[in-house]
Amino acid sequence: MEKQADIKQDQAEELRHLVGEIEGNKEVKEELSASLEEIPKKREIDILNLPPRKEVHTISNRTRFRISRPFIRIIFVVIVLIVILIVGYYFIPN
Repeated sequence: MEKQADIKQDQAEELRHLVGEIEGNKEVKEELSASLEEIPKKREIDILNLPPRKEVHTISNRTRFRISRPFIRIIFVVIVLIVILIVGYYFIPN
């Protein structure tokens, strides 16, 4: 019970202090305005000039490497020829 009374009294003191600052001290207002001027301004985005959502999400930034079937066939033939040459070199006597 004592803790609740202490908490309520602390809250009341804080509120009194805040109200006193607002009513009596113009310095607090000046400090607030000075601190607001120091805060860097955020970059503003003009919502009306953005591209359509469909256009933004259809563009793929990832580069794709596509291999066609003729290219695969050529690579396969070259590999088979290399294997045949290596095997022929070792098994054919001079």
